[in-house]
Amino acid sequence: MAAKANKQKQQQRPRHVPQRTCVACRTTGAKRGLVRVVRSAEGTVEVDETGKKPGRGAYLCRTSECWDKALKGKVLEYALKTAITAEDKTALQAYAATLEAQDDDTPEGASNIVSSKEVSVSE
Repeated sequence: MAAKANKQKQQQRPRHVPQRTCVACRTTGAKRGLVRVVRSAEGTVEVDETGKKPGRGAYLCRTSECWDKALKGKVLEYALKTAITAEDKTALQAYAATLEAQDDDTPEGASNIVSSKEVSVSE
């Protein structure tokens, strides 16, 4: 019986990692590696650090380029299906500025985001 239990432990499948796509650069990455922006029922747009707030969500990379593209263009508004107010946009820009400070501390190549063009399907 002990041999059968050991065999089952060895054959366990790897844990599923949820994947999400950045709305700005369209790269795919682990859900925890991206930042969720949510439109609440009241119509406000805010950052969802936990990823569990109710409402329509969109994901962005933790890079200043993606945040700039999403906030300057209509990409984030289109994904959330709402217009972003000036106050909400200011709050999102402030959050993006904190990400830039964290980016300086991150070593090169530490990102877990994979470009959708780099992913190949093996048979």
